[in-house]
Amino acid sequence: MGKLKVAQYERCTGEGGSIGVACSHAISLDKSRFDVVFVVKYRERDAYNDRLLEANGIRIRTVFDSPPPRNERFAAKLVRKLYEALAVPRALRRILKEEAADVVHIHSGPQFFSRIAGYLPEKVFFTCHTPPESYFNRKSLSGRINLRSCKRLVDRAGMKLIAPQEEIQKTLCGMFGAKNTALVYNGIDLNRFRDVPVSRDEIRASLGIPEDAFVLGNVGRFAREKNHEFLIDLFSEVLKHEKNAFLLLVGSGPLEGTVRNRLEALGAGDRSCILSNRSDIPVLMKAMDVFVLPSLFESFSLVLLEAQASGLRCVVSDRLPETVIRTKLVKSLKLEAPVEEWSEAVLCKPRERGSPVDGELNVFDVRERVKELERLYLA
Repeated sequence: MGKLKVAQYERCTGEGGSIGVACSHAISLDKSRFDVVFVVKYRERDAYNDRLLEANGIRIRTVFDSPPPRNERFAAKLVRKLYEALAVPRALRRILKEEAADVVHIHSGPQFFSRIAGYLPEKVFFTCHTPPESYFNRKSLSGRINLRSCKRLVDRAGMKLIAPQEEIQKTLCGMFGAKNTALVYNGIDLNRFRDVPVSRDEIRASLGIPEDAFVLGNVGRFAREKNHEFLIDLFSEVLKHEKNAFLLLVGSGPLEGTVRNRLEALGAGDRSCILSNRSDIPVLMKAMDVFVLPSLFESFSLVLLEAQASGLRCVVSDRLPETVIRTKLVKSLKLEAPVEEWSEAVLCKPRERGSPVDGELNVFDVRERVKELERLYLA
C-alpha cells in the first residue's frame, strides 16, 4: 500500500493559532505513511510558519500568489470577496485533483469546500478552532454561512468534525450529531522548552531589556479577541507599583499600530518592546517573569501550554478553557474584575519561576496527538 496523500488547508501561512496547528500537523505526520501538501488561499513568504514549512520540506500550493492589500477600501474588499467566492472553489478542485488527495483536512474556509462537496475524496475533516457559539453564530452572516457550509459537507461529503477540547466537542455534537465529532487535543513540542541553551540575562541583553526589569509577557496576534487594550491598562496599573516593570509583546496583526500608539500615549515606549515573526518563543519566554493572557475568548490556547511548559507564572482571564489550565502556575481571574485585582495577581510574591514542563503537560505532546490524527486518516 502506497502513502496516503493528505492535503491540509488553511487560509494563509501567516500568524494565527489555527495556522500554527495546521503547520504542526503537516510537519509531524509520519512521512513514511503520509505524503503531505499544505494548501492555502495565499502565502505570506516572510512569515515564520511559511519558513517553517519550507524548512521541513512541506510543499505549499496556493490559490493566489499574494495576500490582499492591507487597509483595503470597502468597495474593493467587497469585489474581492465576491471574486473569491467563485475562484477559490474552482482552484481548490483543480489542486486537489492534481494532487490526487486521499484526505482533506480543513482548518478554515469551509464555505469554499462546500461548493465542491461532490468532488472531494472519501475522507474529509474539519477542525473547529473557534468557539462554535461564535463560529456558527446564526445572528451574523459569516456564522450562518459557516453553519450551512459545514452541514452540507457533513451531509454530502461525509465530513468528520474534530474538536480541540471537550466543551467544543460537546457543542459540536449537539449541532452535527454525536457520532460525527472526534476529540483531538492540539499539541506542542515539549522538547523545545526543556532546555533553552541561553540565560535569561543574555536574552534580555539582546532585546534591550534591563537586567533588573520585572517583565510582563504576552504572545498572540494583535486582534480584538486577545484584548491588548486591557493588557495595556493593566501594565499602566502595574507601573504605579513597580517602576521596573517592562512589557514584552510578541506577535503581529491588524491592531499592532493601535497597540504601539497606546503605549506611546502612555509614555511607556521605553518600557515596552514589540517583536514580530519570531520563531524562538521558548527563548523569549525565558526573558519573562509573568505571562499575562486577558483574552476575550479562546477555543484552546496553545500559548498558555507553552508558558506553563516554560515554568512561567500565568495570569489569565476566565474565558480560557479549563482543558489548558494544567498546573498550579496559572491564576484565572474574571475579566470584569477591577484592574487593581489583576495588578495584585501579577505582582504577587514569590515571583520565582516554576519547574519547566510539568508532567501534566505530557498529554499535549504533539508527537502523541498527531498519532490520533493518523488513526483518523487511516480509518
